[in-house]
Amino acid sequence: MEKNYKKLCPFKGWVLENFPFIEADFDAITNYELLCKIVEYLNKTSSQFNDMIDNINYLNDWFNSLNLQDEVNNKLDEMVESGQLQEIIAEYLNANALWCFDTVEEMKEALNLIDGSFAKTLGYFEKNDGGMSTYKIRKVTNEDIIDEASIISLNDNTLVAELIPTNPLNIKVFGVKEDDSTDDSDNIQKAFDYIGNHLNIELIGNRSFAKITKTLKLKVYSKINQLWIKAYSGSYSNSYVLYVNANSILNGWQVSYPLYEGYIKNCKFTNVTDTDLNCIYNYSNSEFSDIIFNNFNKAFNSYDGYLDGYKLQRITNQEPRGSDYCIHLGYLGDQVVIDSLHLLSATNESYPNQLNIAGGHNGIILNNIIVHGVINIVGSNITINNIHQEGTKSKIVIDNSIIKLSNGFVYHNLVANEHNFDIKGGSRVIIENFKFNYNLNNLTDLSLDDVDINITSGDVDVINCYKRTLTPDIAENNLAIAKTNLGLTLNENQHYSTTNTKLLTLGANQTNVAHGLYYNASSGSRATWKLPSGTYYYKIQPVGDFGRMLGYVNNVSTISPTLTNGSNGWLLSLDPGMYRIYRGTTSGSYDKYVDICVASRSMIDDGNCIGGYLWQTRVAGDSDIFTGFSHATYNGDNITFLSSSLPSIGTWNRGDVIYNNNSSSTTKGWICIVSGTPGTWKELE
Repeated sequence: MEKNYKKLCPFKGWVLENFPFIEADFDAITNYELLCKIVEYLNKTSSQFNDMIDNINYLNDWFNSLNLQDEVNNKLDEMVESGQLQEIIAEYLNANALWCFDTVEEMKEALNLIDGSFAKTLGYFEKNDGGMSTYKIRKVTNEDIIDEASIISLNDNTLVAELIPTNPLNIKVFGVKEDDSTDDSDNIQKAFDYIGNHLNIELIGNRSFAKITKTLKLKVYSKINQLWIKAYSGSYSNSYVLYVNANSILNGWQVSYPLYEGYIKNCKFTNVTDTDLNCIYNYSNSEFSDIIFNNFNKAFNSYDGYLDGYKLQRITNQEPRGSDYCIHLGYLGDQVVIDSLHLLSATNESYPNQLNIAGGHNGIILNNIIVHGVINIVGSNITINNIHQEGTKSKIVIDNSIIKLSNGFVYHNLVANEHNFDIKGGSRVIIENFKFNYNLNNLTDLSLDDVDINITSGDVDVINCYKRTLTPDIAENNLAIAKTNLGLTLNENQHYSTTNTKLLTLGANQTNVAHGLYYNASSGSRATWKLPSGTYYYKIQPVGDFGRMLGYVNNVSTISPTLTNGSNGWLLSLDPGMYRIYRGTTSGSYDKYVDICVASRSMIDDGNCIGGYLWQTRVAGDSDIFTGFSHATYNGDNITFLSSSLPSIGTWNRGDVIYNNNSSSTTKGWICIVSGTPGTWKELE
């Protein structure tokens, strides 16, 4: 209850403030009695304080005389005698928990890991070196491959530590040092093998060069990012640094779906050997983007056999060496995306071959190409947009192809008797919106042999192109953009035309030059459209797999149109699919054929090629007999399909499976047990 200080005398008010616990009722006693109580309280408190001081002094004396080691020893002896210490240690050793170690080596030597526990390392070789990872501790099995990376041996040889991967996964988890000194070849291969079996995981490097001395192999669909590789002298299979999908070489159609699922991006590859080393051999439909190649003979080489669907984007090739083409795109690639290639020449331009596009590319579009060297295009149907050519040896060779080139700029000192375009093999070419620009201040003898577009054989349209030179004393008659040696009498489909190709710049003045469009070395006359005379017969055969020769039998789904003299060629329209087309001069006897994979499109046979695909020679006779099939599916290297009999033709892989669709047969099917032509087969059980 709160006191009313105004009713108390000053002395009692002071006592109430300082000794409220002495007396509850101040009105019942006098000031003297209250003073006596205060004196009694102070005497009692002083005695208790003295007792406390004595106790504190006693404790200080006890602690000063205490032997802590003896106390610990005595306590440990008691715990051993009672069994308490043994129980504590057993619980620790059998802990099913997450244990943390600085390095992999510390984890390997640990004694407290049991089946079912987990371990975390803060680095591979040392703490914080980038190799931090988590592992599950389990019993070793007969199937385990101890690679000291994904599966690591432990002090207890009945246990292993199995990697629990993160995504992305740092390559240093596999013991890769990336110090440009230690040979990382084997450990990088371990990492490649691991992600090849874990296709959803991206393997990342750390933008530091890893030294290698042998060929690496990467499975299809693998994902690589930020890996820098420097190739030193060593042992390289066929002189290649990296094979992509090397174990998936099919003798037939090379298909791996879905497209562009795997990738190699933000990577660097450098050759420091004194040899013409190659870099990537690609057998996959992966994406390759933001890659720099340095000092290689072949920087990127794609498989020469029915390889579809891959991407090349933002590729830079520096300081090429060797006589091969730095970038080679092989036969029959559909759904290929090529964008932003920067192909630089060697310092002295001694190795000019840069890009080779060879064989059957159907409808590919190349965008944004900068090239200091030679582009060679053979047997392809492609479009190139936005191309910049520079250097004395820069040239595009077009042979037996259908090509459209748009929006180009050519700048270099023209070398005598060289050309920016060499067109041959009956090619069909459109060159549109090109500027040919020369600084010829030191070259005054430019002649008509030094034209930009040299046409040996083909049908060429030059549209909205012009030439510019800073040399004012070159004769106007020598400023031709194109020349042809075709003459007036043509035996093949050849055509040369010009549209709006008139404006040429001579010095600072723009003028129309009489010979500025073209000249004909034989007669000065233009070539005209003409096809060879004769009658031709055709047959179309749908195909499922060229290598295995799966398709439709000899007399199914064929037609025989004819091509006669004076027409514009045979126009063929096909649905999407793969076909073998035959041609001959006698019905039922065909001495030419071509294998084609197309989307729905129209194609014309001009005598040399059909739709840009060069006719191949065969022994005259009826069409080939293929193995009939249905419901085919691919799984990596292998195919599974329905058929009523074993194949007697074609090249097959071990593991190919045929299910028997003959309802009257008791045989379930067959499996190929030895690869070959046609291989060795046994019945399915």
